[in-house]
Amino acid sequence: MVLKSIKEAAEMMIEHEFRRLPVTHPGSNKLLGIVTAMDILDFLGGGSKFDIIEKKHNDNFLAAINEPVKEIMTRDVFSITPKYSIRESVDLMTEKGIGSLPIVDKEEKLVGIVTERDFALALAGSLTDETVGDIMIKDVITTTPGTPIESCSKIMVRNNLRRIPVVEEEELIGIVTSTDILRFFGDKEMFASMTSNSGLDVLKRKISEVFL
Repeated sequence: MVLKSIKEAAEMMIEHEFRRLPVTHPGSNKLLGIVTAMDILDFLGGGSKFDIIEKKHNDNFLAAINEPVKEIMTRDVFSITPKYSIRESVDLMTEKGIGSLPIVDKEEKLVGIVTERDFALALAGSLTDETVGDIMIKDVITTTPGTPIESCSKIMVRNNLRRIPVVEEEELIGIVTSTDILRFFGDKEMFASMTSNSGLDVLKRKISEVFL
């Protein structure tokens, strides 16, 4: 995508169910960076990018979301060429802890993107008979339905988690993802219900409003 506002980027992600958008120069189509659902979550209160709302715009949420997307995008992007093998690409994603790789030509122009989902589908035929119990993560980070969106966002950003199980009295009642929170913020009814321009009005909402 060419440079747009944070709001437009979020709306595009929601509409097309994307978790990431490469950002390119409007004239040359050269890759400038990438914005992910986690970047927007960070901006919405999960991390340091919340300073754009809190400090630059004095907590005026509606003004901050119209900032150019370049203000929150990741600039140091790991990219590959179309000649990379699947093994090389998977190794790079694993080593760097990233979920996608933009693909550029020799002039650094964006020509495509591959994601962890693409690789999961490509490798599905080579899976073994191991059980999920053999590979599962046992120390699971969870949240509760009464947790404010701001607190849940911080947990996700700080631990690099795109989804968190929601439990109540040790019983699993749902799961909340970065996309769920993004979709909630993009809900026009939510914006209409804001009593002020303050982002805190939204961030104090409970996680139960997001996934139920």
